[in-house]
Amino acid sequence: MNGELRMQKGLSRERTSYRSLSISCDERIALVCCRKLIVWAISENRRILVRHGIDRTTEEGCGWRHLDG
Repeated sequence: MNGELRMQKGLSRERTSYRSLSISCDERIALVCCRKLIVWAISENRRILVRHGIDRTTEEGCGWRHLDG
């Protein structure tokens, strides 16, 4: 695992893999959880991030927000 985050669009049961897109982040990602257009991530530095700007037309979103706690 290299800390980079990538996603694939346009997948289906017939098309199970395709070219991946790099998703930029200012931190190296250790863990990602996705469900119903919500993406959470934990960085290698143990910071919590949430992806914003995700919708049906912009599945990759617009950027990351750091959650301070």
